[in-house]
Amino acid sequence: MIMGSETEYGIMDWSLAKARSIQEFVEANHPYLPSVKSGAFLLNGALIYLDHQHNEYSTPEVEDPLALVLQELGGRSTMARAAAKSGVALLCSNVDPATGNTFGTHENYECRGQFNAQKQAELSTHLITRLPYSGAGGLDPDYPGVRAVLSPRACRFARPSTDGRNVRKPFLFVKSESLSSGARVHVNLSESLLSHSASYLKYATTALVVSCLDAGFKVGPGAFAGPAVRVLRKVNRDTSIASRFLMQDGRKLNVLEIQEVFLENVSSNIGSLPPWAPTALDRWRTVLGELKAGDARLGGKLDWLMYLKCLLALAGEYGYAISDIEDMNAAICASASGRIQGIEIGRFCEFRAAANELYIRLHILGAGSLFNRLQNEGELEHRLPEITEERIHQACGQPPAGRAANRAELIRRYGGREGFHATWDSLFDSDRRTLRIPVSASWDGNEEWEDTPASSGPERDISTSSLLRSGNCQEVLQRVTGRCPAPSGPDAWENAEIVCLAYARLGMKPEATLAMVELERLAEHRFQAVAISMSARSNLGLSVPISDMLPLIQRGESDLQGFEGDDYFVFVFQQYKARVLSVQGDLIEAERMFREMLTLPENQMRTRMVARARCFHAETLRLLGRAEEASAALMPAIDRHTTERMLGDLADHSLPMKAKLGTSEEGTEALTLAEGIQRLLGNMLGLARVLCLKARRLKIRTDFAEICSLQREVTALQGCPLAKRVIDGWEEWVGGGDAGCPDDYWGL
Repeated sequence: MIMGSETEYGIMDWSLAKARSIQEFVEANHPYLPSVKSGAFLLNGALIYLDHQHNEYSTPEVEDPLALVLQELGGRSTMARAAAKSGVALLCSNVDPATGNTFGTHENYECRGQFNAQKQAELSTHLITRLPYSGAGGLDPDYPGVRAVLSPRACRFARPSTDGRNVRKPFLFVKSESLSSGARVHVNLSESLLSHSASYLKYATTALVVSCLDAGFKVGPGAFAGPAVRVLRKVNRDTSIASRFLMQDGRKLNVLEIQEVFLENVSSNIGSLPPWAPTALDRWRTVLGELKAGDARLGGKLDWLMYLKCLLALAGEYGYAISDIEDMNAAICASASGRIQGIEIGRFCEFRAAANELYIRLHILGAGSLFNRLQNEGELEHRLPEITEERIHQACGQPPAGRAANRAELIRRYGGREGFHATWDSLFDSDRRTLRIPVSASWDGNEEWEDTPASSGPERDISTSSLLRSGNCQEVLQRVTGRCPAPSGPDAWENAEIVCLAYARLGMKPEATLAMVELERLAEHRFQAVAISMSARSNLGLSVPISDMLPLIQRGESDLQGFEGDDYFVFVFQQYKARVLSVQGDLIEAERMFREMLTLPENQMRTRMVARARCFHAETLRLLGRAEEASAALMPAIDRHTTERMLGDLADHSLPMKAKLGTSEEGTEALTLAEGIQRLLGNMLGLARVLCLKARRLKIRTDFAEICSLQREVTALQGCPLAKRVIDGWEEWVGGGDAGCPDDYWGL
């Protein structure tokens, strides 16, 4: 079985410049090949890149959990060295207490068969009940008091699995995989661990469960009788590990009993398991026995117990017993008055801040690390005999055998040479040739280059969802022309959403309308279809079509009452509802909604979506006469759209807003660039918007004939009231209006 991990790193006092400085240091001090997407493949076979504005390290593919822990620790050493040289305080953490942002270590496991919904449900049961040895510990980031949890990241999950979309905090999802003949199980319900023993157990136990499920063996007690997310929350908050849960077969089991079922069932299939399985099973059995017995030594072995031990010591320094903390928590949650609002509450808040600082001190890399101090003082017993400092150092530069080693050999040959780019399984050159990286550990080094077909090469590694984000809607539709998206299956919803949004952004109204009907059919919950339809319909005209949006808002508000799914859809709904309010003139409420969305901790990692919301927020602030605030709100959006080459959003949202807010010279520059992008992308609806805005903002009449032509050709403009008003009142439109008044751009 191939496996690997992706570790997200936090930064103290984050800035994009700090994140970039780490990436740039690694690239400047290591041989590498640039990735087709972004980032750099290193000599040890790993990939380092910037993702959603944070640094991420993906290990090379390995075949056993011990090698995975070594590669992960080697990556941590590389990142820590880069951070130290760049003057950045890097965190191997899972939550930023200051913002509530969460970071994770995502796990990947190869499966060769169909990993269906039943198998995913059984794996979810394992992922939830492994928390007593795989949790990083910390405070509940959403709780106003001091409540320790097994895993702070687990507080933020909204659903156990997904319908194939690589999004929005499901526990796991399954996707097709180019690195093997099967698929990849991608686990999100995971986090960075400091303990070597805990990291090993996390990967080893999960790899064994996936392997058995993939082979068709039943390995667990089945699914929970209740919703998995609710069980996760209860397990996470129960540091006594005593709660019992009703299973679908009628049994009531606690998490250790559930884990014992997994252990014994996996053990019964030992003949079908990899060579490293016996050692992993022994360590699994040992830790469950220690947890059952309440072995005090686990306080130096498991991350969450390390944190809890330090937290209780800190409470003692403040003079708090456990009962005191419980009383203060109850008073805070009840918003009690009197004494609790005075000196005591201030001291308790100080204690909570210190508890969060304690978490940071445990997870900071390099100088100031509390974890390193405890380790040096002999307080921790987490190390495995196979993991030595020498082997960690070797993992920084030496790849595991197989494809990773072969990729490293190609980095030695071609690193630093112009025109070469890599993916995990291929190398591409400037002559559009492809070299498939051999899998065999006995590769003789002979290179068999092939001409790259027009439909492959670096472009083949770019998904349709990536093309949509970049604004290449024409190419998205070219990829699906002649073949309808699958009517069912794991990718059906994703395909339907991508196609719907592509049609809408190109102004192809009949096609977009039919695609919205398909979304209704595929949606797990009506609210999902409403949210995406709002996103699509907002594009079907020069400005937001209010008459189409109001019924959707009414439906969405009704459906939202019973919706417990992915909060991504809630964000989409609220974003476009606020935009409608702004266009209608309810600017105060719209501004409040945008401000709330942009400051919620759970939205901070949705950087692409947030960038668009910032543009809408900037327009609302502009109409409120708060131009300086609008410019400040817009700047991060322009940076995001530019650095990630989100050309569609840059031309549709950032640059038009910059033109409205800037000087005439800045407006000319922004709109000229936006016009060029829309023509390059073949987005005629977007081009019509830019040309109309250019005529209004810059008093230019020369594009009237093209605007009229576009109004006739683009179906979204044929019945658009604003397009008709602009054309019928062309002289008034070009003549302008009172800048900054609510109707100064007629809603465009």
